[in-house]
Amino acid sequence: MKKRLSLTVKKVLNTVSLLTQENIKANREIIHEIVYLSLPSHARKKYYTAGLEGPYSEDVDLLIQGLLYKKSLRYENGFKAETNGTPDRREKVTVEFLKKHHLLQHDKLAEFSRVFMFFDELKDKKEEELVNYIKKRSKFLGWTDLSRKTKNVILRYLKYARELEKELKGASSGRMGNRDSSS
Repeated sequence: MKKRLSLTVKKVLNTVSLLTQENIKANREIIHEIVYLSLPSHARKKYYTAGLEGPYSEDVDLLIQGLLYKKSLRYENGFKAETNGTPDRREKVTVEFLKKHHLLQHDKLAEFSRVFMFFDELKDKKEEELVNYIKKRSKFLGWTDLSRKTKNVILRYLKYARELEKELKGASSGRMGNRDSSS
């Protein structure tokens, strides 16, 4: 349990540091979503469930509270880390990708991370099946805004999900997206 929590503490602190460096307001939802998206698939499934706002981890929420209590984090118009973390490649790739596709606004990030949750679970399904599943399951989860999105909007988010997954695989293996790793 301690190793699991220390990995998550580092991930939370690094994520907050990266968001601060990028001048992005780090609120709870954004922290949850960035940590979620930057984790490997098996870790996403281990730590996260479908919450009211999107991917939710009780561990991450408790760690934010603990880090505030221990004064490793403070809240000043967004969370700030007291020490600069060293974001890993997956965190950097995730934030760069979200910026590039203008997905860092709260509503868009929430919608994308919700679609990504479904994609991560059912990526082998045909797109038409996946879109229908997302619309039905979103309604069940109370994500009515997502259930009302058009097929084209959901397909665009699925395209982004596939692209981000590919870039994250490259980051995990030492390559950053489509960039040449020899430079």
